[in-house]
Amino acid sequence: MSDEEYEGYAVWIKTDDGESISEERRHYQETEEHKKLVEKFDEYVHHQYVRHWGLLSERQGKNEEWFIPNPSVFEEGHSEYLCDMCRHIDFRALFTQRGLPANDIPGPTTIRLHGFDRVLKRENCAFCRLISRKVKSDGLLDFENEHAMKAITMKLHVLDEGPGVALRLEIEFQDISRLPQPVKIIVQQVCDKKSAPFHGIQVNPERISTTALQKWRSLCEEDHPEIVDRVIAQKQHGLRLIDVHEYRVVKIDGPCRYVCLSYVWGQINQPQYTSETKAAFQAPYGLKSELIRLPRTIKDAIEVTKQLGIDYIWIDAICIEQDNEDDKAAIIADMGAIYSNSILTIVASTNSDPSEGLPGVSATARMKTQIREIVQGLQLAVAFHDNRRPLADVEKSIWNSRAWTYQEWQLSQRMLFFTNSQMCFLCPHSTVFEDTWPITDPTFKPAPLLDRSTFYRTPMEIWMKLWQDPTQYRFENKAFETEGGLTIMVGEDRDVNSELSAPIYQCRQIHDSETSAMPKLRGQNIWNIYRKAVNSFTCRDITSHADTVNAFAGMTELICQGANTKFWYGIPAFAFDQALLWYPKEQLQRRRDLEGRELFPSWSWAGWKGACHYRGRGWHNGLYRCPVTAVNWLQQMDPVKFLARLGDNTLSGVPEGMTPEQLRGDILSGKWKLLEQINTRELYRFDFEECGWQSFHEKERNQHGYTHSQYPGIVFNYPIPLPNQENISLPDSEGALRFQAYANKVRFCDMQTTPHIKESNIENFLQLGLNDERKSATYRPPWQRIIYHQGYRAGFLVLNISFEDLDLDKQDELSLVAMSRDEVPRTAPPTEGWDVYQGLGPVEIVWNLGRKHQWLPKKLADSIPSPNVDVDPVTDAKVENGDAIWDEYRFHEGQVYELYNVLLLRKRGVVGGNSWKGQQEGWERIGVGKMHWSAFHHAGPVMESFLLR
Repeated sequence: MSDEEYEGYAVWIKTDDGESISEERRHYQETEEHKKLVEKFDEYVHHQYVRHWGLLSERQGKNEEWFIPNPSVFEEGHSEYLCDMCRHIDFRALFTQRGLPANDIPGPTTIRLHGFDRVLKRENCAFCRLISRKVKSDGLLDFENEHAMKAITMKLHVLDEGPGVALRLEIEFQDISRLPQPVKIIVQQVCDKKSAPFHGIQVNPERISTTALQKWRSLCEEDHPEIVDRVIAQKQHGLRLIDVHEYRVVKIDGPCRYVCLSYVWGQINQPQYTSETKAAFQAPYGLKSELIRLPRTIKDAIEVTKQLGIDYIWIDAICIEQDNEDDKAAIIADMGAIYSNSILTIVASTNSDPSEGLPGVSATARMKTQIREIVQGLQLAVAFHDNRRPLADVEKSIWNSRAWTYQEWQLSQRMLFFTNSQMCFLCPHSTVFEDTWPITDPTFKPAPLLDRSTFYRTPMEIWMKLWQDPTQYRFENKAFETEGGLTIMVGEDRDVNSELSAPIYQCRQIHDSETSAMPKLRGQNIWNIYRKAVNSFTCRDITSHADTVNAFAGMTELICQGANTKFWYGIPAFAFDQALLWYPKEQLQRRRDLEGRELFPSWSWAGWKGACHYRGRGWHNGLYRCPVTAVNWLQQMDPVKFLARLGDNTLSGVPEGMTPEQLRGDILSGKWKLLEQINTRELYRFDFEECGWQSFHEKERNQHGYTHSQYPGIVFNYPIPLPNQENISLPDSEGALRFQAYANKVRFCDMQTTPHIKESNIENFLQLGLNDERKSATYRPPWQRIIYHQGYRAGFLVLNISFEDLDLDKQDELSLVAMSRDEVPRTAPPTEGWDVYQGLGPVEIVWNLGRKHQWLPKKLADSIPSPNVDVDPVTDAKVENGDAIWDEYRFHEGQVYELYNVLLLRKRGVVGGNSWKGQQEGWERIGVGKMHWSAFHHAGPVMESFLLR
């Protein structure tokens, strides 16, 4: 499971009195509501279907309202024929009556059915045929494997999303042993006349619905709240646009309503606006000229804009002067504003190039047709898309793999996607589809997309994470309670009556209430918005690596609209220390220009080609705080101000053979670099209370944060400069970072032949393991390494580069640097004695743990616990998931902030060129990891100054 998946689960320890610090525990308690459900359930006999219908038990009661005991039986060739399984189900009741009983357990209306293999063969049964057509056309299951099909259970869930909203059927296919995720489809009742939201609509397979287009736009503009936090101020005056009525390029100086087109350029040669073609493009009806011949996608987009009632459209190939570098640079810098200020963005999500057109507009056919059947007089249709899931057709498209299209998606006020089946309209408040009647309430939240089989399908992944959680090592026995109430014991100590015998861990899946794929600043934690953006953006492809930062600039501008912050090469000032800790998902390569020079600093993810991500905070309700800086940031002093401040005083430390006057001259000329520590109080806002910041603790997520009235609705991990305050620049003019930090030397060691050393503080370096694959219970690629000290496991490291790119003969040029203190996310509730810690805000911890402790050598030395010298290294293989697993018997556990976030740096020599684009002297980031902080100090680190390029 990924970090994002772990954050989708709340996990806590059941207390003796059955109470929980979390409101989420109430989900499992025997409430009055649950008792009523059980009482109602007991009023019925319950029917089940295996090969035929029968009773689940011999109890007395009435039939479920959805069960037809004596249905009409038609011949197989009859239009109303249903098989023995389906004819006993009253589908009209399922689509019209709320609160019907389930057939297996108390709760929402659910009908469990066995024998799915026969469903695929019943071509004469209308309902079975509806399901079979969808499964086979989309390749949802391996339907050719008859043995596998027999193991699948089919469930019919009635989705009841409140009065005024049509009931729908969620059909779920489960097979614990074969399906990593249950397969689900949505069936809705089709009503072509105006009807309730979520009723189905017939979709024309040939043409888009112009009526739907106009309704969607007016619905959003008239009924939804104004979109205010997505509008970016435009830098340039005026905008070049296409007039869709006169088919020509015009320059509009004032505000106007326009549409944008987002598409993939591909490999074709398409007409472009240049210094040579501009006259023809600007002429009335010039774009209809046979000499220009616009690609079909562009012509279709112009036609859709007219149907929307909008006069102008912006298309990059036609509205940027492609052979004018100044024009290109100015518009690229303004790209965020162009998309965020448009009324809507049309997305050609099916295209690999603009010659393919928009499906359903002109000559481009839709590849998928709606699957409909008449069942018991009802017209039922399988929804093309489950509105609770990401847009599958878009997620898998070439369009979605491109870096430039990321910001177009994230910044647009509204999106109109053209897929192979239908149109989809997306805004920050809702998502609507051509095959479904839209809901007008912008506050509506769809039914949770919960996996009801979670605790039966993937218990091992959740349990294993808890089992090797270092904060839970004190429990030798553990018990895990599933959603169904099943308790499973796992342990080593048979004395289950001991004081710490077996805590019971409970868990439930959390539904993400965010219904739109478009980010909103208000009501959100700004760090989460940023890290999710980086996680997604770095997975995408870009043709010109020099455009990497520009392609992400729209997202940075959106954040800057809501907060007074800066970005340097994609790294934000508001969380700079934390943002340096990006992790590679694969082996990376430096981004270089055509001459082979590095384009961006090594400390930014933008400097590397490949997928990166930021680690999460553990469980949804995990006890976790943000990292606390462990470095002293330095900045270059102004030589004139320095000498003026010095006055007539004599310079000390003048190099031999140089006079003070010569030294003054060298300082003024910039030959000597004068460094000073950046004001920590100002950098980390120790005066946050005086400035009006409010700290808070969100109990549901056990998360601390800060808010301010000047940033309404936005949550910060740490206070940031207010709109009238200045951001401190950490990188210098050449993009280099200067800081002081504790650092250790590292050595690559063969862990099969290197003996462990029990005595403390013998070796003054850390080990990166070779030939230690047996330490891992799961596959670990060569660019992921375990950190040891004297043969004892201490942490985990992920390299940016491939292992083959390391020169093991030059290990003296490697240094492992402690960048920040961190902690392992803990499982709720907090242990005894944590009240004071829980009451401290993040800034107070920076002050107490960092400024008053980390940088006072005596206090730091006194706080480091000695290692246990009486134990051998733990030999158990660990499941590797990137967490900092350490030898729990060797190194002390149970502290707060027991980890260091570390960077592996490689020394660089002077090769020539200027700034880091050449190979100036300094250090290069080549790895990131986490390790136990006391193990780091047992290796004897020293305080060093670094120039990180």
